[in-house]
Amino acid sequence: MKRLASLGVLVLIALLGVPTGPVDTASAAAPTRFGVSVDKTTLRSGQTLTATGTANSDCAWIIDWNNERRSGSSRTIVARFVAPVVEKKTVIPLRGTCFYVSPAPPTPTGPTPPAGRPGQAAQTVTVNVPKSLNQTIVITVLPAGAVVRPPDDGNGNGGGPGGDLPDTGGPDLWILLAGVATLLVGASLIRLATAQDSRLQVLH
Repeated sequence: MKRLASLGVLVLIALLGVPTGPVDTASAAAPTRFGVSVDKTTLRSGQTLTATGTANSDCAWIIDWNNERRSGSSRTIVARFVAPVVEKKTVIPLRGTCFYVSPAPPTPTGPTPPAGRPGQAAQTVTVNVPKSLNQTIVITVLPAGAVVRPPDDGNGNGGGPGGDLPDTGGPDLWILLAGVATLLVGASLIRLATAQDSRLQVLH
């Protein structure tokens, strides 16, 4: 009977597409610590996303993201994915699942059940369906593109290389200073001419 139960578990896990080895009921008990983490929750198209699943007992793991699946059977799994090419901000949930085999129920004791009809053996088939723990993490994928730098804060932080402000297309500094100097000289000449004209009028 126990062989049939273990066979049922293996068949169900095989249908789920999870590779597995010998079933150890001692280590396949329900994990008391389980978690899935990622190295980043926001990334750009083409970047790599790494997800790590950990438990304190063996799991048949499935990590799904962007219609791709990674699987394994151990206490830890590391799954890597490449972010798809997107044209706008896109949210793609990542789901991690740990399947484990619950311990078999104790063998019942008591009177032997009556035998079946002649020529028919009385059999009871028990299948332990793997239970699971799961966690979902929201991942945001951004379009690939240049990184926008903030303006210089006056201390050499931000802006372009060396902390300079980005080029806005204005004139060079020396041209601006030459223009200011020309305005000052012109204003001085006008004031001087006006003062001389006033003195000439007083003399006459």
